[in-house]
Amino acid sequence: MRNGLPFYKAYPRDFIEGTVGMPFEIKAAYRLLLDIIYMRAGNLPDDPRYIAGILGCSVRAWNKYRSALMEAGKIVIENEIISNPRADKEIETLGKFQDKQRQNRRRPNKNSGLHSPPFDHTEPDNRYQIPEGSSDSSENFINVVPAEAGPPPSKYAFEAKTIRLSQRDLDQWRKSFPSIRVEAELLALDEWAGREKTAGKNWFSAVSSALAKKEREAFERVQLRKLELSTPKPPTRQHLDGRI
Repeated sequence: MRNGLPFYKAYPRDFIEGTVGMPFEIKAAYRLLLDIIYMRAGNLPDDPRYIAGILGCSVRAWNKYRSALMEAGKIVIENEIISNPRADKEIETLGKFQDKQRQNRRRPNKNSGLHSPPFDHTEPDNRYQIPEGSSDSSENFINVVPAEAGPPPSKYAFEAKTIRLSQRDLDQWRKSFPSIRVEAELLALDEWAGREKTAGKNWFSAVSSALAKKEREAFERVQLRKLELSTPKPPTRQHLDGRI
């Protein structure tokens, strides 16, 4: 079973158009249920008490939402597991991408002897290498020889359609944004980065700014959660009635 996802692609227009006519409480339950499905990588047990506890509603209310979502074709229940067809597809796609990234990282780095590209992501011409012992004096020309024929399996530590990063750049972003899963965020930002590139903008700088914003938001959420956990809560009516 794959690990749960801390982040996934969301499609606001599809969600809104696909839930037209639904009561607000059903929409809200469906939205949170999708989060739980992704969080558990598609392996969500059909446990009314567990799901009702996360949704913050009664078991009776959840059973009503569950029936409505099944009738609408939004969820499927098989072998006591609740799933969503689109979520299953997205989880599988992202899982294959993560597997490919892990395989790329395990490959030997054939460019370990070359100079790393600068952090602004400008890419040097790798067709030539400077032989050892060559002088770079202004009085002499530098003799160069063609590099090894054919490109290496992959010179990038992260490679999507638009976003392609050297190991140095990826490590730098991981260090700069410790509160988020950088690879997952990059995968979600790749399509947007392509539009930025088409518009003539520096996609590398744009993505860096986007990650910085997500880092701030993630950090603030963690701090808020810590504050909530440290603040005593007054007893609820349900607690006083002995129902919880």
